[in-house]
Amino acid sequence: MARPFRFSIVLASVAVAALAGAAARGATALDPETWQVKRPGLVLVDPAARALELQRLDAAERRRLCPAAESEGDPAPVIRLVGPATASGADPAAQPFTLIVMADAAAGLAGDRAAAGAALALVARWAQADALSDLVEAGPDHNNANTLYSLKRVLLGLLPAWPLLVARAEPAPELRRSVEDWLARRVADADEATGPAATRASESAPGNHNHQRLMREAVVMAYGALTGDAAKFRRGGRIFLATLREMRPDGSLPLETARGPRALWYQRHAVASLVMIAALAELQGYDLAGVEVEGRRLAHAVDFLLGAIAEPSRLAAYAPERQDLGFLEARPSGRNPMAWLEPWHRRTALALSVDGLATGDVVTTVLAHRPLIDEISGGNLTCLFARPG
Repeated sequence: MARPFRFSIVLASVAVAALAGAAARGATALDPETWQVKRPGLVLVDPAARALELQRLDAAERRRLCPAAESEGDPAPVIRLVGPATASGADPAAQPFTLIVMADAAAGLAGDRAAAGAALALVARWAQADALSDLVEAGPDHNNANTLYSLKRVLLGLLPAWPLLVARAEPAPELRRSVEDWLARRVADADEATGPAATRASESAPGNHNHQRLMREAVVMAYGALTGDAAKFRRGGRIFLATLREMRPDGSLPLETARGPRALWYQRHAVASLVMIAALAELQGYDLAGVEVEGRRLAHAVDFLLGAIAEPSRLAAYAPERQDLGFLEARPSGRNPMAWLEPWHRRTALALSVDGLATGDVVTTVLAHRPLIDEISGGNLTCLFARPG
């Protein structure tokens, strides 16, 4: 009888130590100005650790969750200029390139080295052609918020994919420098901030943390993680905490829920960026997803979104209109705007909201369409985050 009791004490001690460690990480997460990039070169996942996890699956399941891109001929010709705004707000011209790179980088992580090699060759071709380089000088028809949005979407898919390709396709040093120099130029184009001081001033201004701004800071943060640039990496933490301060106690985001029939569309867009920022921070040892700011947590924003999808009356005070829920459906290209659920689901394990309202049906419906891939959230999130089994 003594041995089980002793074992229980050990388990309790481990649990207490884990909670204490989590509390310490949470305290550090509240102060992004102290953050360092502890694992430079890693973005979203550790390729070696995740590859080992995926090896626990049989080959057929790996191919199902991490499929290579299906393409013939040249499905992604080099594009030097993202086009002007379209009716949907973004130019999809560069999307085939992004989708191929995201899919093949993930497939490479799961063991398909041919896919990783194909993605590397494609990225190298775009880098050597200085793709997307005509953006800034193209004039007002191109250099606008929607055009920058299109560029940020490319980068949010590309930056997490690059470390996977480095790990699995092992580019030559000259090729690696070429690609990373190209990434540096495109990140600079996507970052409209005029310097750290201006960035801090604008971040402190109320009402400046909508989904577009969150995307920009996610791009810069991902690049900071890739390059070891702590100043850039910290920007993600700052905007994450500022967004929590502006969030209502029920988890709704004022700037997004003011969008009438697309209120939930934009709440989802912002949540996707917040979850990505939290995942970038977690890999470097900072528990943003667990921090609380003035009683507000990321879980509240997720809960509000999933709860309002399941029970639209929760949104009525902000947007009584019938909501556009098109984001619950995968796109013909294979993109799924709810892909952010993979890292969130891995963290929370339980498909229940924080206030006790069951939202499991929404989560289960989304996860039934795996693999979930979306550039805004960082790639094939099923391959990168789903727990084996």
